[in-house]
Amino acid sequence: MNKQKFWMFTLVVLGVGLANLYLFSGQATAHSMGLLEKQLRGSVQSYEARTLLINTQTNALVRAAAENTAGLSADAKADESLLATATSSVAAQEQQRGGFRETHGLVVVATSKGIARYKAGKGNALEEADKAPRYPFLRDALEGNAKQGYGISGDTLYRFSAVPGPKGGALLVGYAIEKDWSDGLKGDIGADLTMLLEGKVIASTLSQSDQATVAKLGKKPFGKGVDVGEAATLGKLPLPLLFASAPAHRAVPIALAGPSGAQVVISLPAKDAVGAVA
Repeated sequence: MNKQKFWMFTLVVLGVGLANLYLFSGQATAHSMGLLEKQLRGSVQSYEARTLLINTQTNALVRAAAENTAGLSADAKADESLLATATSSVAAQEQQRGGFRETHGLVVVATSKGIARYKAGKGNALEEADKAPRYPFLRDALEGNAKQGYGISGDTLYRFSAVPGPKGGALLVGYAIEKDWSDGLKGDIGADLTMLLEGKVIASTLSQSDQATVAKLGKKPFGKGVDVGEAATLGKLPLPLLFASAPAHRAVPIALAGPSGAQVVISLPAKDAVGAVA
């Protein structure tokens, strides 16, 4: 009888202890996720401020390049000579640029007489003036309006800046969205970035497996934090989750102005934040 009471008492104590541990772990996990959310929001704000600065600098760079491109005017002949002058002018401005470093992947000069285009990996090409609509924002610049934003040329997603020339004509410069872009911004904002276009990963700082998980976000509300995946282990050591559960990442998807389905996902891993209490 005494043995039965002893084991009953032991089981009750063990049950109460496990229940309290489970409750504590849940509360501690929720607190850690709250801190992670705050950190993520800070990274989103840093991303927005950083990209605004980059876009402002790029627009100024392209405008200066257009002003320094001798021969660019409304009635100039859009040939390889004018294109070479414009491309050299863009490169010269990039050398003077401070902060975020990137190299143009597309340069287009357009006049009433035609279009001359340089594209990294594709070389130069000359086209008729009526082909301007195939280049995002180029038509706006030809009409005297500077424009910038994201767009697609061929199979590549670019960040474009298009400006009118001082005597007419237009200059369009595109910077490809690729891994160097995401890697450069990650250091600035302290979070991972994944660029998606219609659910396809264009550039990311995440591992291949995590990229696949983020790509499944689908049409989540933009600007709101969402859980991504489920963490199998937590902490710097691969400890299994016993008394807590957490997502693999906490993320905020942000729609990009331009192509339909273009978005950047800013994310932070949950395992290190929650691992101490799991």
